[in-house]
Amino acid sequence: MTSRKGPVTEQHQHTETFGRDHREVARARHLVTGLLQRWGLRGEVPTFELAVSELVSNALLHGAGEIQVQLSCDASGSVRLAVADEGWDVPGGAGPHLEERLAGGWGLRFVDRLAERWGTHHDEHGTLVWMVRRATPGPGRAPGPAAGRGVGDRFGRVRRVRRVGRVGRA
Repeated sequence: MTSRKGPVTEQHQHTETFGRDHREVARARHLVTGLLQRWGLRGEVPTFELAVSELVSNALLHGAGEIQVQLSCDASGSVRLAVADEGWDVPGGAGPHLEERLAGGWGLRFVDRLAERWGTHHDEHGTLVWMVRRATPGPGRAPGPAAGRGVGDRFGRVRRVRRVGRVGRA
């Protein structure tokens, strides 16, 4: 487990284990915020706060056992978030079921919009959901991939996305 302060040109990685308690969502969010700030990636904080909240919540709802959160940044500035648990239940990525619309079911749709690539992996150890996006320099860019970048669908395939504009931006 490595966690250092430095510019995006360095590689960083941190893994932490969380229990099966709803309060762990806030602890995971706090961890990700602190790491991104230490690594000089303040502009990615809102995106990854939302993503880790959704993925840890999904692991609590659909998974089993301890939850591991890993955040890393490579020398090119790509930030990767992975959340793993010991369960086999696969959260639906096509949107909420009718009976869940008021309570939730939108987590992987958020991840799909926030990530350049994302996917899932299932094996004898459980389920892992991951996302990657290139870090933006400086504070405060609206979350979401850049126009024309690939975005993973719920099966991990990459499709092209074209953004027309951003609401609320001058």
